[in-house]
Amino acid sequence: YRSQFKAGLNRLERELDNLSRVNVFNGPQCDNWATASVVLSTTGSKYDKFEPMTMQVHQMAAGQVNHGFALDKGSSDFVVGAHQFEVETADGAVHRFAVSVAEGESNFSVQQKMADAVNGAGIGVKIEFMADEKAGNNTVRFVSAECGDDAVTFQVRDVEGSSLIYRSGSEFVTSGPQNAKYNVNGVEYE
Repeated sequence: YRSQFKAGLNRLERELDNLSRVNVFNGPQCDNWATASVVLSTTGSKYDKFEPMTMQVHQMAAGQVNHGFALDKGSSDFVVGAHQFEVETADGAVHRFAVSVAEGESNFSVQQKMADAVNGAGIGVKIEFMADEKAGNNTVRFVSAECGDDAVTFQVRDVEGSSLIYRSGSEFVTSGPQNAKYNVNGVEYE
């Protein structure tokens, strides 16, 4: 009995450690999860002072997402030349970025240049990649760097004469920011 209890306690400790590494308890975690339930209970004289706890997560916190098109990594779908695009944040600040596209340059290379420019600016918006290695596609996603209702909201657009945002398909909001919704022992929190 004691070895089973110890094994169960070790498993619980590993699971809680895994959860803490992704900041579920220590800070915001941007993600979209389905409803999940966790029941923690303790038994034995050492743990009698702890009450069982039930926690249900209805919605994880998330930031704004502008999800683009899946483009073949090796193809060259972007127009050759100098391009500019803007990210305007909710506070009215407009951040302009310049990217040049060379003859025969791959979609992946252009997407990486866009990401390097935005991610290095520290404006509260970043570019993430979603890769489908099997299909050979790569998708650019503009996302809020933080999550929840306080996350930076933004608009992305090409500067006149450019087409990087249009060709990447990332000009439209796919999902807006949202707070986490959960309950602990039947008490709702947001």
